[in-house]
Amino acid sequence: MSCSTFWISLPQLSPAPPDLSSASLQIYLVAYTAIGALVALWVLPGAHRRADPHPLWRDLGATCDALITAFTAGDLFIVLPAQIQACGQILRRHLPSDGAETLPDAIVPAFFNFPHAGKLLSLSFILFAGWFSDAAVSFTAYPKLALTGFLSFFGSLNAAVPFLLNTFRIPADTFQFFLATGVVNSRVGTLVAAIHIVSVGLLGSAAVAGALRLTPSRIIRYLLVTLCLSVLTVAGLRALFATLLKPKFDGAEIVYSMASLYPHPPSTVIARDAVSTQPVLQSIRNRGVLRVGFMEDRLTFTFRDRHGELAGLDIEMAHRLARNLQVQVEFVSLQFADLPAALSQGECDIVMSGTPVTPLRLLNTLFSEPYLDETLAFLVPDYARDSMPAERGSVLTLLKPELSIVVPQPDTVKIPLAYPLAHRDLEWASFINTWIALKRHDGTLDALYQHWILGQDAKPPAPRWSILRNVLHWAN
Repeated sequence: MSCSTFWISLPQLSPAPPDLSSASLQIYLVAYTAIGALVALWVLPGAHRRADPHPLWRDLGATCDALITAFTAGDLFIVLPAQIQACGQILRRHLPSDGAETLPDAIVPAFFNFPHAGKLLSLSFILFAGWFSDAAVSFTAYPKLALTGFLSFFGSLNAAVPFLLNTFRIPADTFQFFLATGVVNSRVGTLVAAIHIVSVGLLGSAAVAGALRLTPSRIIRYLLVTLCLSVLTVAGLRALFATLLKPKFDGAEIVYSMASLYPHPPSTVIARDAVSTQPVLQSIRNRGVLRVGFMEDRLTFTFRDRHGELAGLDIEMAHRLARNLQVQVEFVSLQFADLPAALSQGECDIVMSGTPVTPLRLLNTLFSEPYLDETLAFLVPDYARDSMPAERGSVLTLLKPELSIVVPQPDTVKIPLAYPLAHRDLEWASFINTWIALKRHDGTLDALYQHWILGQDAKPPAPRWSILRNVLHWAN
């Protein structure tokens, strides 16, 4: 979709958290853990081994307690004293020169303020969020992501990640993924950070003590092995995500399957044709049919579902109005500009299609009492939003997850929705107004609003799991 901004009117909805796909969360969790394992098990120990002749893994026993505590608590700061002490013990064993074991006392706290490997792993979330929301970060933007991420990670992750999402024009709602996965990933990231701190403490101390031995051939061999392991890790993850963990964004499926909770016989759509100039109620009784005008693609008031059947809040209201009148219902497809003529010529008795009321339309059309209010809003690319979204789970953002709904602040503009009525018939208007009041008081309007506009219970409830149904397949 183009980046242009345009006005729309949408219902004022309560913000709701995005629908987090379990498969997508699995993708990020598996990828983060795999990359974290590669860094913790090879990249950091391997870099240490190529610079310091004493293998890091041989001495990790001294830091085992600190690593376990860091992983369990998800907090690196509380294990810093233990890490400093462990680094001193290792240096005392391998560098017996005077004062070498005291070097970590200064080096570890100094490097603690810099972004560690655990924080830098969070850059993988930016790539994941871009992929998930169809706003992928291009390969050419990776250097910018690395530099911007490194600088922003001097502060809090909860402040840096939203900044990076906005910088690379990724929908901000994906930050909820980061918060949701933090319970697991914070542990893995802290474990990686703890190993990083130990490695930096030992390497820094060895450098100050003059014990580093940099051999070009060993460094090149290390880089080649690291490259091969990285390629194998990425290829394995890609194969896994393309098969077992392949996600599917089902926003459109949710929208177009909402009608399944309100089943009706197939809707009858008739051609436009002037039928009567009699009073509307009398005409409806004579032919035993209520003729309802509608406009296509007025999500989620009138639209066609996956099977081409009419669905939506106002389609449901039309069926209920016909049942209350004890008549059948037929639908007449209209264009917006045809409303005055279609109503004055009796081609339909009422138009039920989420029609906003304006002073200009009141000049030549009789409207019912308003049954819902809408709030004027912007539909914009997510990175261009300027104020708080009116809703996170709106229908259009389900169909286009890269877009956001924003309401101009501080003053909002409300637009009432009402039903245009045929023949400017006051008796018919009085009946519809009373009927709307009844539907409001008996909870019908509120229930339909909750379902069609807020998207609550958008999917039919699945039956409870049972052995007879799910294992033996003896019941439907």
